[in-house]
Amino acid sequence: MKKISLRKMTSKIKKRTTPASNHSETTRRKVLVADDDRALLELTSDFLRSAGFQVHSVTDPRLVLQEVLAWHPHLVILDLEMPGLDGLEVLQLIRTHPQTRSIPVIVVSVVAEDAWRSKLLETAQAVFSKPLSYADLLDSVKKMAVKKGEVAEGHEKSPVGVRDFFNLDPMWAESHALSNA
Repeated sequence: MKKISLRKMTSKIKKRTTPASNHSETTRRKVLVADDDRALLELTSDFLRSAGFQVHSVTDPRLVLQEVLAWHPHLVILDLEMPGLDGLEVLQLIRTHPQTRSIPVIVVSVVAEDAWRSKLLETAQAVFSKPLSYADLLDSVKKMAVKKGEVAEGHEKSPVGVRDFFNLDPMWAESHALSNA
């Protein structure tokens, strides 16, 4: 398997998925990304920044609610399997706090069982399986990361949908062995 640097992978993703248009529709929208995998956290954060979003990253799940309260993001992207607190517990904290309960949350996970997905979709607006399809993630983020006073497309009633765990993103075959170079 060919190893590819994180920087090179980010560049390839940007070229394939970032529209050449102006990012004015997303410029002031804030997305908090929480993942204990630093390589994926950096890749996802860089990708969203290149699409015009303000991005704040958190690796410690115990700090997610604190960061959401302090930074007031328009959307949270949350990894499910993290040490300390798992993503489901963090999601419940976000949903039960009066200041954060209406913030859309996208859950990212390697968990493939339908029971878990169903449970997650009771409180999250979307669930994506790893490896991520960054084009699909960007579409969902654009729909859900809304400014105050706007209504998220499908936010209150229906999730964006669950991605097929076995439908691998074409980029993944080339990039799943990321190096830190």
